[in-house]
Amino acid sequence: MHTNQAARSRAGRTRPPRDPVLRGSVDMFSKEAMRRRPFSNGTRSDAQLKTAALVKTAEEYQADSAHTGAKFSRGALGHNGPKVLAAFLEHLDYHRNVTDSALSQICSKTDIKDPKTVIKIREALVAAKFLGTLRRSVATGALKAFGIPQRQQVSNLTWPTPDALPERWRNRYYEIYSTLKRERSEAYRSIREVEGMTRQQRAERRQARRREALAARSKMHSGGQERALSKLNPTAAARIREQMKVAKVRVETTGMLANPSVSAEHEQAELERVQANLPKIMEEYQRSLGRHASG
Repeated sequence: MHTNQAARSRAGRTRPPRDPVLRGSVDMFSKEAMRRRPFSNGTRSDAQLKTAALVKTAEEYQADSAHTGAKFSRGALGHNGPKVLAAFLEHLDYHRNVTDSALSQICSKTDIKDPKTVIKIREALVAAKFLGTLRRSVATGALKAFGIPQRQQVSNLTWPTPDALPERWRNRYYEIYSTLKRERSEAYRSIREVEGMTRQQRAERRQARRREALAARSKMHSGGQERALSKLNPTAAARIREQMKVAKVRVETTGMLANPSVSAEHEQAELERVQANLPKIMEEYQRSLGRHASG
């Protein structure tokens, strides 16, 4: 009986075979798993340039190791090493500079059938200091009981580590990055030259478009006013149009448009007359609206 109980206890300790919690795993919500890794400056364009430079460096590193390294003809990273590195960094989070691509995703991108091959290549990339990796686990939330696992393994976190490369390849990486950055700047400059537009010309074009938009909006607004006036009786509509003209003259004479034919005294008198008659005009306008609605 004692032997049977011990056998059942050993059987209860067995973890699920598909989700072993690997040694060195950290909680996926811990500071180590959530922190930002140094790579790009936080922009997508810079991350793309540095990713391309790192993959190009890995290709040269693989070619060099295949000719002169200890693993002759196969290379330190394997024939698919640069391709797997590019697949890992394809969906890099450029804010935190990390990625958590699953092995199945890498296999579908690289046409590698066996996930164990991807694991071996990733270990080679980590050993060569092209990548850093971190195992993550998460609490299951299950009640503590004998034989019930309290944590579950999740995907690994991966990030590029070009600054950890040997000095020769680190310098080569920054050389390729500088070349790519300069070529992109020259391409952008060529595009601007083909368009034949300087910075001042682009600003003038934006201002012209803004003026066109304001003119179209003003035209729509004036059209709405005319439709509203057309619903009133002709006498009230004529009176309101006259007041609108007077208001326009007042705006033109206050500095927006020069009108030297109008003296300052006449301008002040006209302004006071419009301000004095404005309540009466608005009252008559509201009354005309009421008659139109009742009619």
